[in-house]
Amino acid sequence: MSALVIEAVPFDHPVVRGLVADLDADLDARYADDDEEEGEPDRAMLNVLDASVSPPLGTFLVAWLDGAAVGCGGLRPAPTGEAGVAEIKRMYVAPAARGRGVSRALLAGLEGAAADLGYHRVVLETGTRQQEAMALYESAGYETIANYGAYRYSELSRCYARDLGVG
Repeated sequence: MSALVIEAVPFDHPVVRGLVADLDADLDARYADDDEEEGEPDRAMLNVLDASVSPPLGTFLVAWLDGAAVGCGGLRPAPTGEAGVAEIKRMYVAPAARGRGVSRALLAGLEGAAADLGYHRVVLETGTRQQEAMALYESAGYETIANYGAYRYSELSRCYARDLGVG
C-alpha cells in the first residue's frame, strides 16, 4: 500500500514551482492550438500564484506519494468577491500518480481547508479538454455554473461550484 500525505506548503516553495511547471506543460500541450483564440483569457496571468493562497486567506497543498511530490492544489478567495466563497486553483496530479486517489484526496483537503478558513462554498474553473478533471469534480458533487470572471466568455472553460454545508 502506498503512503499518501497531503500537506500545506508555501506557494513559492521549489517543489510547488516544479509541480506548477509540470501543470503548465500539460496545459500547453492540451491547448497549444488555442493560445490566441478570441475571447480566451490569458491563462498564464490568471494562474500566477501569490500570497492569496496562503493563510489567512487560503492555502496551497502538496500531495506526497511514497515521499515524492506528485500533486498540488491551491485555495484562495474567489475573484467574484462573494463573501464566504473560495476558488480552487492549480489542481494537478503527475501522470504516473493518476488513478491512485491523489486528486480526490487533494480535493478533499482543499475543501476541508476552505471550511476551516470560514468559506461555505468553493468554485473552480477547468478546461473542456480536461475530461478527467471534469469527471472528478462532477463525481465529487460539483455542479456546473456559469463561467465567471475572466472565463466568462471562454468556450474552452467549464466552471463548477460546491456548497460545503458549513457556515
